[in-house]
Amino acid sequence: MNQSTLDDFSCSANDVNTIALLCNEGLGIVLLPTNYFNKNLVKLFAIEPEFKDSLWMPAHFNLRQVACIKEFTKFLYRYMVAINL
Repeated sequence: MNQSTLDDFSCSANDVNTIALLCNEGLGIVLLPTNYFNKNLVKLFAIEPEFKDSLWMPAHFNLRQVACIKEFTKFLYRYMVAINL
């Protein structure tokens, strides 16, 4: 790819291996699980302790009241309470 193509490049993915591969190819910075290992990638920083126990579930404003989103949110909340998070 030439530089002007890279300047206009954007991508999203929901697969850990895909985003790691994109990062490995020099196409960005990614947030990976701490147990993911790739010898070509460098950990830039550790997650601060005060953020380790938080779970954020962002949802588009128009989807917040969709039944499956609401039920999944309730499920996660009950699970986190059950395991003492």
